[in-house]
Amino acid sequence: MGNDRVVILGGASSLGRAIASEVTVTGRSPVIVDVVEAPVGKRTIYADIAPADLADAVRRTVGRLQALVVCASIEESQPGILRRCLDVLVAERASSSVVVGVAAAQKRNRVEGREERVLRADAEVVRCLRRLEIVYDDVAVCTVLHGPLAPAFEDCRGDIQEMPEESHLGREDVAAAVGFVLTRPEGQYVRQLQLATVASPEPVPAPRPRRHPATSSLSGVLS
Repeated sequence: MGNDRVVILGGASSLGRAIASEVTVTGRSPVIVDVVEAPVGKRTIYADIAPADLADAVRRTVGRLQALVVCASIEESQPGILRRCLDVLVAERASSSVVVGVAAAQKRNRVEGREERVLRADAEVVRCLRRLEIVYDDVAVCTVLHGPLAPAFEDCRGDIQEMPEESHLGREDVAAAVGFVLTRPEGQYVRQLQLATVASPEPVPAPRPRRHPATSSLSGVLS
């Protein structure tokens, strides 16, 4: 039990939702742990419950945890909840489990409001993963760092729609990277993966056709 199930901490919305869809494409079943309900068809375990109740819910739904994806959105919603949930989930792990953390690779500039909360949440994901590497020697830890995501909104059906920009990544790009990490052959794992957009190269102008010297000479005579 649990071999085909991937727990996604913070998987109910935005990037986490895209990752849950990618997990389904890889043939596994996503189990969402979040403070809000996941989309229809996805198993949801509420994160803001007592640690003992969370552990019991994970055991009943997943069994021994073998794959965990950590998204920063849950920490943005409730600061401090990420580490608390992570400790509970990792305690329920199977041997040779993998933990994938997803965070934005952005510098800590002076920002205000929601953007500041987002940056703090991303930084907390990275700190928690580093702590896991130190404390647990039987957990394969991978950090997926990404650049700015394309602006997105939720439509009337609850689907995430993105406004594509050349300098931004799509959520599906980051989700595909997580899918790549989770589908490595046994005995292989990725420690860090960094995603960024690459500027489109300037188009190379086509060479102008050169006139044959004989043609030029003939044209001069005919004129």
